[in-house]
Amino acid sequence: MGYGSFYTNVCKLLSSINSGICHRRPSVKLPLSKVGLELSTMLVHLGILADVSVGQRLRRVKGFARLWDPAASSITSSAAAAGYPAMYLTLHLNWDKHKPLYSSSSLAAAPPASAAAEAGAAAAPHTAHEGFTPPLSLNSPTPESIKLLSKPSHQRWASLQELLAMRRRSRPGIFLLSSHAGLITDIDAELRGVGGILLAHLGLPASHVVMLRGLLRQKYEAETAAAAAAAAAADGEAPPPVQHVPLSQWDARAAAGQIVAGRLASRQANLRAASQYLQQLEELDTDRMQLSKEAGGRLALLALQEAASRQQPGLSLSSGGGSSSSARQRGTDGRGGGDGRGRRRAARS
Repeated sequence: MGYGSFYTNVCKLLSSINSGICHRRPSVKLPLSKVGLELSTMLVHLGILADVSVGQRLRRVKGFARLWDPAASSITSSAAAAGYPAMYLTLHLNWDKHKPLYSSSSLAAAPPASAAAEAGAAAAPHTAHEGFTPPLSLNSPTPESIKLLSKPSHQRWASLQELLAMRRRSRPGIFLLSSHAGLITDIDAELRGVGGILLAHLGLPASHVVMLRGLLRQKYEAETAAAAAAAAAADGEAPPPVQHVPLSQWDARAAAGQIVAGRLASRQANLRAASQYLQQLEELDTDRMQLSKEAGGRLALLALQEAASRQQPGLSLSSGGGSSSSARQRGTDGRGGGDGRGRRRAARS
């Protein structure tokens, strides 16, 4: 395990990452140190590095030295590796540019963020995140550039105003600082209103920087709200200070996965509600069409009945007129026939 100074280990780690990026290596190795493990874990949680693992150089192990278990490659504290000789860190570089901080596994493990999302997820628990795959694109490293701002022989301190001015002049990325609260970024320094010793500037894609700013702001607001609730619960006692979770223990990928999972669940709940509403509208349209068909049939039947009732009186009048005219004709013929017979009788007499 390395026992160099803090700034020596930081510069060694960042220089190794920069060398791996320049030579396009999949991973880099360096001796294990406390600050190196903390900083590399922090970069993994921020989505800058792909992964970090711990190993032992067996060629340098002599005598009855303790051997490291290869199964325990991922540790969160250097104290777990205390007493093991020839330990080293393996930093796996992230060669997927613009890759989102969340993944399909984190989405599947993340719980919904709101009550509506929970209700939507309860309706379809097995299809909440089915078929979702994060997009991948260009083959470039996430830390596009690394610029060291402090050396082991000279540390550069910056106030908050100087830090914000440097950020406006620099390319998109984040600044790494060492403060009384430990290793922080310029985003944390802005939210807390503090300065610190500048360690390095990591050039990142603008989309990655925007996502980190939003996630760190939500983290700070949640911690402030928890401290305010604890202060309200303390009756007459001194309010407890705000407990900030170190970045080496806070996973930005899990936080982004929870947010995206909640939004997906709420969107799916809205889509299910919209589909149910459309189904109801279709049922109403079907009922309306059925009613219109029935009304059309009744109107046609009424029209036929009215036409039949109009034609029936005309037929009776025409039949009655024909019979009376024939009767009058027969009467006229009868009178004419009677007069002729009377004349013939008078002439005979």
